[in-house]
Amino acid sequence: MYKFLEEITINTWPAKYSAQMNGWLVRYADGYTKRANSVSPIYLDPGCDVEGSIAAAERFYRDAGQPVIFKMTPYVMPSDLDERLAGRGYIQVDLSSVRILDLQRETAPVADLGLHVVFRDRLDTGWLEQMSLMNGIPGHGQSVLAHTLASTPLKQGFFLLLQGSETVAAGLGVIQEGWLGLYDIVTHPDFRERGFDSS
Repeated sequence: MYKFLEEITINTWPAKYSAQMNGWLVRYADGYTKRANSVSPIYLDPGCDVEGSIAAAERFYRDAGQPVIFKMTPYVMPSDLDERLAGRGYIQVDLSSVRILDLQRETAPVADLGLHVVFRDRLDTGWLEQMSLMNGIPGHGQSVLAHTLASTPLKQGFFLLLQGSETVAAGLGVIQEGWLGLYDIVTHPDFRERGFDSS
């Protein structure tokens, strides 16, 4: 994977608050998503005290009442950060996979499942309610998400996938520098395992 894609994922999923800490990016969003409430350690000031930086990050999140999370990628600095964190009792949770696809190439035709798409270029309550229902996001998480999505100047697209009048899936796309990041892609539990996610 490419380091600039990690930068794009940071930019396309903003936090309510971000700060530099010896080169690390410390992000906070009232606990909504680990991605927006974690340390992104992809840069580090030369010669800084790594153990001191870890301790400072721990204080930051504990003062905010949040768990301390480091978003680990192949680009962490220093390169032995994983071992340092393990030595402090950290464990690995919730592995993620970043994938890329060239949208210019031909793709296989999608089966006709009687679907239609409702698309909006701005967040609306209908999308937020449907996506939150399918994702199990409580009211507080919904308000944090709405604030987060409203805080970015990047182009966004919100879609609902419907079969008849029933919403079967939802998702969000955010564009930066020709790259489209897909987030909150979710299928209603009653419609899973039917191929809607590939539509």
